[in-house]
Amino acid sequence: MSVEDWDYSLSGKRIQLIKTLDPYTKLKPNDLGTIEYVIKNNGLIEDQISIQWDSGSNLMLLIGLDQYIILDEKGVIEIE
Repeated sequence: MSVEDWDYSLSGKRIQLIKTLDPYTKLKPNDLGTIEYVIKNNGLIEDQISIQWDSGSNLMLLIGLDQYIILDEKGVIEIE
């Protein structure tokens, strides 16, 4: 994977967890974090969102599998 596959267009936006399929995470619904970048996997596996969670967790979310809300200064901009 090259850096060209990393999308920074959402970098700095806040994200709120609704639900994750990861059974081992300590993250809970409504936990918040800041998006670093999105890894585009070109259909090989699900695209991933790299997040700095406020709790210190390093869990990446899987687009299309995990559920989340992307926020901006005005409120909700995307629900996945």
